[in-house]
Amino acid sequence: MPAMPCCFSFFRCRFPDDLDERGTFQISLQRRAGQALGIMAAYCPDYDGLVIEGLTEESDTAIAQWNQEHPEAELLAGLAIMEVNGRRKGEEIMAELRPGRAETLEMRVTQNLTPVQWTILREAKRKKRCLKRAEEVERLLELLVVGGDRDAPDECCSICLDKLHGSVIVRLPCGHHFHKICTAKWFASGKRKLLPSKIFGARWSSDTNIYSNNWTMWDATPRRCEVGVC
Repeated sequence: MPAMPCCFSFFRCRFPDDLDERGTFQISLQRRAGQALGIMAAYCPDYDGLVIEGLTEESDTAIAQWNQEHPEAELLAGLAIMEVNGRRKGEEIMAELRPGRAETLEMRVTQNLTPVQWTILREAKRKKRCLKRAEEVERLLELLVVGGDRDAPDECCSICLDKLHGSVIVRLPCGHHFHKICTAKWFASGKRKLLPSKIFGARWSSDTNIYSNNWTMWDATPRRCEVGVC
């Protein structure tokens, strides 16, 4: 296995002054009955500990209150919780952290992620990016759909090379038509985009007219078209 990176340059992390030589510290966190902890965590059932992927936006969670009261020992993304009330397995820790369980959480936290934990964290972030991209693609295709089978021109989809008839179709600003399902897969693949990069991921409104001659909001009127480059 290649060496795993050992830096936190992409995390905003601060560690308490009493950090031991192994980068591990202990905290005792109190929460009200039923109060949410306020973290998004990733773990593997077969391994010890879990990784803090991020914090929720609510301000009344146990973690938010802890971070406000203990700025010298904040619990932030990129740290690993190795033990909670004597529980070490990922599933056991998650069960202990859920609302309605223990009100006192004796936690052992570390900044030194194992290679497995680094892999878990990367995979969790990858899944989040894929989900966000899929949501963007769906919003975009809602604007691009021009009709069903009867509206399809007598031509082939430039992605799969099959006839357009028999499927919902979309028309890109360049004027070319594609199967909706092919366009969705292409956008979600993370490869070249069928639209200029300035268009993809922009904020769309219901009255946006992407086919208008005056459509210059993103200065992205395409001048040529081939698959993957518009």
